[in-house]
Amino acid sequence: LPEDGYLHEVVDGELVMSPKNNWQHGDMCADLLMEMRAFANEHKLGAVWDSSTGFWMENLNCRAPDISFVRKERLRGLKRREARFFQGAPDLAVEILSPSNIRREMDERLADFFSSGARLAWIIDPQRELVEVCHSPTQRRLLGSGGSLDGEDLLPGFQYPVADLFKEWE
Repeated sequence: LPEDGYLHEVVDGELVMSPKNNWQHGDMCADLLMEMRAFANEHKLGAVWDSSTGFWMENLNCRAPDISFVRKERLRGLKRREARFFQGAPDLAVEILSPSNIRREMDERLADFFSSGARLAWIIDPQRELVEVCHSPTQRRLLGSGGSLDGEDLLPGFQYPVADLFKEWE
C-alpha cells in the first residue's frame, strides 16, 4: 500500500483511500480506544487496535475499522513482529461516522465484518449523538445518550457511557 499518510483499504479489488478525519473523530477514537485497551489488558481478554490495523475479509476486501478488538484465543500463534494483515474480521469492530460516510458504505462494511467472523459492531454517529449496536447486518439497535456500550461476552464487564463519547472538553 502507498505510504502517503492516508489510510487505504482494498474493496472489491480496488485500492480505496480513506479520508482524514477531524479532531472530534480522533478525540472520540482515542478516548474509547484507551478505555477498551486498558480494560482488555487488565482482564487479559485480547488486543485492541487502532485504524492503522488491516483485516483481510473472506471476500478479500481489506478493512480497517476505527477501533478493533480481537479475543486472545484468536491471537495464539501470532508473532508480534509479524508484518501482515489479520486474517478475518475483528470480534468487535467500531466505526465512527464521518460526514462523508453514506449508509450503503456502512452496510457493506458491516456485511464484510459479519461474514468474516465479527460478533459485534458499534457504529458511532457524532452528528446525531447515537450509537448503533449491531449483532449482524440486520440485527441492530440504537443507543442514545442515556445508554452504555456493553462489551457483552467479548469484553465482559466493560461499560462505556454513550454520553461520554459526545461530552464537551472540560
